[in-house]
Amino acid sequence: MNLEQAVQLLNWLDEEHRKDKAQIAELASQLTQQYTQVAGLNKTVQDLEERLARLQSQSLRFTQLEQTAGQPKRKSRWRWSNMTNAIHKERPKHSKCANWNVSAAIRF
Repeated sequence: MNLEQAVQLLNWLDEEHRKDKAQIAELASQLTQQYTQVAGLNKTVQDLEERLARLQSQSLRFTQLEQTAGQPKRKSRWRWSNMTNAIHKERPKHSKCANWNVSAAIRF
């Protein structure tokens, strides 16, 4: 290899080195952007997990409230049903007494 070929080879190697350096700088920049993006996504995921936990907690409280609100209704219905049944059972007894009293009053 002569001197001129060695100089050309050195120039080519120098140019390739500059290209590689520029490419490495570009890739480093992209990597930094991706790290920033991943950090933002991690923050978003963390916020969503916290929101989900709050919603699950609220859902549990709503379920408990529904159950609590439903119990008096069931008890009221049961009481109402028992009361109407009792009235229906007692009505014939009272109506006989009322008829007897009316009949007794008419006799006098």
